[in-house]
Amino acid sequence: MDAADADRPTADDATTDGERAAPPHSHDHLELHVSRSRAFDAYLRDLGSWWLHGRAPRSDLHVEQHAGGSIVEHASGVDERPWGEVHEIEPGRRVRHSYRYAGERSAVVTAEFHDGDHGGATIDLHHEPWEGSDEDRAALQGAWTDALRRLEAIASAV
Repeated sequence: MDAADADRPTADDATTDGERAAPPHSHDHLELHVSRSRAFDAYLRDLGSWWLHGRAPRSDLHVEQHAGGSIVEHASGVDERPWGEVHEIEPGRRVRHSYRYAGERSAVVTAEFHDGDHGGATIDLHHEPWEGSDEDRAALQGAWTDALRRLEAIASAV
């Protein structure tokens, strides 16, 4: 996802004793018009299609769908590279994974899928640690909303 992968300035959130406080997380909640199981399956199976949308060179991600599984990026004309790792997975309900951005910086995303009120699904997404300004956080949440809409479109097409 473009905003999540961009370099973000580090917030100056030092405590009085000189140690850094833990940065807050970013959260998004979205109602999808596809079933929970379709949304979950598309989240992992098509991660590169909805997350890496518009990236050049065209990239794709392969996810080993088990705790400790690798997430590897495959880009046309470029060797594959480690992109992240699956930390926890509860098929159809929850996945927690890391990803690298801006070189060696890393973040963790937790996506929780629930049955929605109108036959669709809801997804709660937590992105941590968060480093950046409030404006950066708003941009990231907007990028997540756009990315999850792409996820919904891909899941609907299956």
